[in-house]
Amino acid sequence: MGFPQIMGFNYANLGYNSAEQMYTAFSSGYAGQINGFFAFLENAHSGGIIEALKDNDARQVIALYNGDDNIEAYLRNFNNYMNS
Repeated sequence: MGFPQIMGFNYANLGYNSAEQMYTAFSSGYAGQINGFFAFLENAHSGGIIEALKDNDARQVIALYNGDDNIEAYLRNFNNYMNS
């Protein structure tokens, strides 16, 4: 949902009681989406994304955020963006 593309089944990690409640918050505008994005980073995977960011571990950030599929493609896209 929204610009961070967070799947609805993650609603509890963002502090919502249902995917519908998350959808309503994200539909209210960018503020709801930004708040949800940071809640996801802090709470999903027991805060592992934040730890991976602190460790500059791009592979782990990608794996935790998007799953284990296509890590190399995401990493290549990220590196291309950062080097442009």
